[in-house]
Amino acid sequence: MKYLEQKPGPLWWTKNPRYFMYFVREINGILLGFLAFASIITLIAVSLIWKYALNSNALFIGTANILIPVLICATIVSSIIHTLTWLDAMPKILPLQLSKNRQKIAYVILIIFWLGLSYILLNIFYLSYATVV
Repeated sequence: MKYLEQKPGPLWWTKNPRYFMYFVREINGILLGFLAFASIITLIAVSLIWKYALNSNALFIGTANILIPVLICATIVSSIIHTLTWLDAMPKILPLQLSKNRQKIAYVILIIFWLGLSYILLNIFYLSYATVV
């Protein structure tokens, strides 16, 4: 029966849209982990420059690094892609059998809930901090 076995090619997951979106979501998860680690290292480096800077030029060189905005933009885009693909998968893996129309409704409800929770957390953490400083 060895002659009936087929070996998949290196990019077998690109042929099926479900597999492709699964791999995109998983790669985004890995990318988010890397970006979180890089962001923490960058914040530590900037805080050390802030603490030990002898003049304002050294502080400007440390905070004007092009890496910081690139990391922020990449993290935002990657987290949005990861969240949307995850919220798209959630109605499909429920133990309930939902029709396609109800899956779309559940997807929209999850996005609205995500946006509302993001807005509340933004108001609690960021805006309250911004008014103090």
